Amino acid sequence: MVGRMLMITPSPATVTKSPIHSIGIVGDKIEELVKMEFNEQEAKDALNRYGQDLEKASNFLLDQSSRS
Repeated sequence: MVGRMLMITPSPATVTKSPIHSIGIVGDKIEELVKMEFNEQEAKDALNRYGQDLEKASNFLLDQSSRS
């Protein structure tokens, strides 16, 4: 019988990223939205709402601004 290898993938809750690395990425995304003339708080809120997905956050903000 050939030995079997068990591969364990950690759950997302157990995987940690370097805080500095995460802040840099989020900061870059906030900066992109601010360049699009959204304020920093709007950018943070939209990114948090959409799991840091820049495209979804920007679409949300653009949609909200067109309704105003």
